[in-house]
This record gives sequence, C-alpha cells and structure tokens, in this order.
Amino acid sequence: MIRDSVAREEKQDVLAPVCLNGKWGFIDLEGEFAIPASFDDVGSFSEGLARASISRGCVKSGYIGRSGKFVIEPRFDEAGEFAEGQAIARIYNDDREEYEWGYVDRKTLEYVREDWCENYQVHRYEDVVEIERIKAEVNEGLRPVCYGDLYGYQNSLGRWEIEPQFQFAGRFSKDLAVVCVEDRYGVINRKLDFVVEPQYDQLDAHAEGLAAFRTNDKWGFIDQAGKCIIEPQFDGYGWSFDQGLACVGMNDKFGIIDKSGRFVLKPRFNKIGLFCYGLAATQDNDGKWGFINKQGNIAIPIRFEGARCFHAVDDRSAVE
Repeated sequence: MIRDSVAREEKQDVLAPVCLNGKWGFIDLEGEFAIPASFDDVGSFSEGLARASISRGCVKSGYIGRSGKFVIEPRFDEAGEFAEGQAIARIYNDDREEYEWGYVDRKTLEYVREDWCENYQVHRYEDVVEIERIKAEVNEGLRPVCYGDLYGYQNSLGRWEIEPQFQFAGRFSKDLAVVCVEDRYGVINRKLDFVVEPQYDQLDAHAEGLAAFRTNDKWGFIDQAGKCIIEPQFDGYGWSFDQGLACVGMNDKFGIIDKSGRFVLKPRFNKIGLFCYGLAATQDNDGKWGFINKQGNIAIPIRFEGARCFHAVDDRSAVE
C-alpha cells in the first residue's frame, strides 16, 4: 500500500493511470498528462517500467519507461508488474496452440519461459498471479494454505504449523489472523486461542488497530480485543483505516470516516480509492473519475473514464 507522502517526498516523481477518450495514460499531481493517453490499457510503474497495451490486430502488452516509449516491445498476451526483478507474462504459441507462461527479466529485458508454466495452461492469468503471490507470501513465518476445502498454515519450508481446519484463513499480523468457522468469522492468535470469537458474517483484517465487521447487513469496527468501537451502521464498506481514515457507504454512496466513526466526508461518491500522496481516485454519479483531497474537495477535475491511485515511478533503474 502506498502511503501519503506529499510532505516528505514533494520532489518524487509520482503518476496516476487515467483513461480519457477510451485511451490510458498517466497524469501528475497537478492533473496534467505526463504520458499522453494513447494506450489501450496500462499498469502501475514498478521498478521503473509500466505495462502498456496497444492494438496491432489484437491487443499485445509490453513495458514503457518514464518517457512513455516502449522499452520492451508489446508482444505478450498478458503481463504483470515487476517484483524483485521479474514480471509474470504469457505468450500464445501458435505451433503448440497453447499459452507459454514465463517471466520478463528486469535486468536483461528478456522473456524466459519456465517449466512451471506447464501446470497453468488451464488457469486464467489472474489466477496464476494469485497462485505465485500466495506461494511467496509468508508473513510472520506462516502463510495460509488451502488443502481440500479447509485452510491451515504452513511455514516457509511448506510444513504444516497449523493443520487445515478453517473455512477461511487470513494472514497473521502481530500474531493475529482472521479465520472462518461454521460460516462465522473471528480472530485467532498463534496458540489457536480465539481472541475474537467467531460471530460475524464477515470480518476484515485489523488495520491501525481496528477491523471492519459485518453483521445483519451493517458494517462497524472492532478493536484487537474484539470490543466494538464503531457500531454497525453502514450499508457498505470500501477500505479499512489508513492514515486514520476509512471508506464506508450509506444509501449506495461512499464517504470517509475518522476513528470516532464521524463522517469527515459525507457519502456522495459512487467509489473512492485509497488516499495516495494526498489524493484519492473518485467516481461521481455520472461514472466519471477525478481526484479528491482529504478535505473532500475536488483536487483534479472529474473528467476521466477511469482512474487509479498515484504511485512513485521510481525510475532509478529504468532503461530508456
């Protein structure tokens, strides 16, 4: 998650993907286009490069640098973001009539096909990204793993530390994890004691000491001991507390509350994204997107057909 960094990172290169007239590009914090809207789709910059897609008979994806020019030509049917020097991608092999999975190497800019890709022929791209993410996701020494119909926890060596016994199991954070038993959500510690008894229809992970829960179709917030801090009163839930603010909905509109449960921005938008570098992508009643500041004022006019959060380009390693 990208934190609000305006005050301490004013000089950092920060961009947000937006869609205008059916094409995607990137704007800066002033709302000006830094990279023209000329792509069918784009991803966020990671390790100095961003996925960008264009139509050449069919849609292909490659990677652009900060200048907006392709550093890796569009040849992939699907491609992800870089992480630790690699980006998962796939190419359709006409001779074999199947997709080849592999990764793009950030250093060499070359595509490398891997044997593990053979296991993913029938999977959607999104599923593969999730599979690989979960395989690498070890938090506080454990990661949730589904075996059959039940979840348990394995250590980094793939050994069971907590046998499968939950309908759902979330990641551990500060020795606590959300789990589901008999269709009710609660919170366990590493000793498998229930810190919060299974009682909720839905329960999110704690963030800044509070966790969103749903009961009787209303959302509220509890603390780490399970004490109700904000009574269930909201019809919808967007995202949990970040920088002291959370997004909740009432009457099909979303607004922002503080930790007392008071609205600092009354519900009036269709959607509100996370605040990143002081601004949040926001969709108005007509389906158009813009950006608001924390006071709820429109900082970048609502005129785009799509918008995603601001992020640092971090092109120190970019190759142009």
